[in-house]
Amino acid sequence: MKKYTLFEWEHLRDVCTPSEYEIRKFRKSIGLSREPLAFSISAVRATSYVGIAQIGNVRFEVLPKLYEFEETNDEIIKKARRNLFKLLSIAGLVPIKSSALTRYSDTNDLYEFLVSLFLDDLETVFSGHVHSEYVPIEADLKTVRGKLNIQRESLKPPNMRHIFYCSYDEFSIDNPLNIIIKTTLRKLAETCIAEDNRKRSRDFCSLLEEVRDEAVTNQTFERVRISRLSMHYKNIINTCYLFLFGNCYSMEPDNWSFHAILFDMNLVFERYVAKLIRGAIPQYGIELQKEIFLSSSGGGLQRDSFGVKPDIIIYKEGRKSAILDSKYKLDAEKGMIGPGDMYQMIAYGVAAEVDNVVLIYPKSALNDQRLDCLSHTVVLNKVMLDNEVRRRVRVSAFALDMFDNGRVRGSMSVADQTQLFALIDQN
Repeated sequence: MKKYTLFEWEHLRDVCTPSEYEIRKFRKSIGLSREPLAFSISAVRATSYVGIAQIGNVRFEVLPKLYEFEETNDEIIKKARRNLFKLLSIAGLVPIKSSALTRYSDTNDLYEFLVSLFLDDLETVFSGHVHSEYVPIEADLKTVRGKLNIQRESLKPPNMRHIFYCSYDEFSIDNPLNIIIKTTLRKLAETCIAEDNRKRSRDFCSLLEEVRDEAVTNQTFERVRISRLSMHYKNIINTCYLFLFGNCYSMEPDNWSFHAILFDMNLVFERYVAKLIRGAIPQYGIELQKEIFLSSSGGGLQRDSFGVKPDIIIYKEGRKSAILDSKYKLDAEKGMIGPGDMYQMIAYGVAAEVDNVVLIYPKSALNDQRLDCLSHTVVLNKVMLDNEVRRRVRVSAFALDMFDNGRVRGSMSVADQTQLFALIDQN
């Protein structure tokens, strides 16, 4: 199997690209609004999606473009893999804690690493016993067991009087939870490159030989009941969902060579920022992605139409105080707030009726200095009364320092907290 590693928006040449048929099959199966990879003759270009995409016998690993510029390519790839996993973990997009990085091997891609962690967790829960639960069964039996199905009994013909239509519960390992795990293991045994992951997947699958093979859908997951006794399976089931569905999903065994676990870095950064903000300003109230309205449908003062959804609304003493919106733009429009972002932020400020709107960018070598004092104030009054501005929206840019000695921060730095407080509370 061919494997290529590239960074978001990178154009990689001289690669063994999949056939047109394989690319069409992959595009048809993928459930994304935009294409994660663009192919041309012997070349591929990444977009804002990061993660793993396997198309036939070719696997593409796309990493985030967040690194120190003076590092070598090998160092960049190793750090980017670790930082991607921690970003996804902090953002809550993978059901595995970032502390698992202590078991990470820099030679593995994200997919193989997630598989290895999943198999380790599975070994822990299987060390006691394989999960069993009472499963409802309806069967035609020669002796009565459980409850008789009276309706069917009343309709059975004379030649079937020796058969009883029964409903009963049986304590069995053939249950929805194990069906999901077995299906996941079968897929991993087919799709993993690392021989150790393939072997361990097959070994665990052999423990579930009595579990029937069944196509897993969303309805199968809905049938799983996590009780107090099976709480340790919760993360395993969440990880199974990630492996089976990801962003490109097909339960046909022939199509397991077409799968993807991809994340839009715009969403990753948005979730990461929200997590850091919650920890940085606990004294403020926070609402995420709440719809607010910009205009009035009847011409009155009540805003009830043209809804918008800012990333974060900050509340102080029960009243809206500021709007925060994350923008994953590494160059931050070359040190400027772009016109489109400016119009959007003014709309947020007007709809929320707040004075302060803050755009949060990831700090990089390109915007480290230029965004520190970047702010624009838009006066909304047609005239100024008594030389006093009665209504305005101040749009500020803030570069978030995501790294501490090359590693993704789990909490906001003290300097960033101080600057954020100043931007939220400025008069």
